[in-house]
Amino acid sequence: MLGTPATSIMAEEGVPVTPAPFLSSPKVVTAGEQVRRMRGGSQAHLMSCSDGRFYVVKFHNNPQHPRILINEYLAGKLARLLGLPCPDICLVDVQQDLIHRTPELSFELPRPPNPVAAGLAFGSEHPSRNGRAYRTMQSVLELRQASAPARVENLSDLFGILIFDKWTSNTDNRQMLC
Repeated sequence: MLGTPATSIMAEEGVPVTPAPFLSSPKVVTAGEQVRRMRGGSQAHLMSCSDGRFYVVKFHNNPQHPRILINEYLAGKLARLLGLPCPDICLVDVQQDLIHRTPELSFELPRPPNPVAAGLAFGSEHPSRNGRAYRTMQSVLELRQASAPARVENLSDLFGILIFDKWTSNTDNRQMLC
């Protein structure tokens, strides 16, 4: 029994075994087109994908480190478990021919441009007209105005996400400027 996966032990005892939703495999979509480069240290790219949605895509050879992909994945799953609103995440298959056809799919580094890696990358759904729930989104920087918080429909969600970011040490210039 030592070393036997718990799911097989439970199945032998007649206990129905279903994987936890937290651990379920993420969906995989195929990148169709690079839309634009995004801000930030990981130099992510906004891409349209095979499911008709747009995703902010981060690559394992990004300038920060591959570890940020795991951090993003775990933070997204944990935020969902806490009931916080956050974008859907998936794996994005970026094929080599797309990279060759799109010179902008590279990292801006001091040395010559370094193309992004082909294969599976981390994708976070971007709010868009083609996405599920399009809403006008306001920059966090615009919320610095005195009357801006009164116009926010989901102020408790905003505070929840800011607290979550602080709790998980996921702070950057977005939060520092507020």
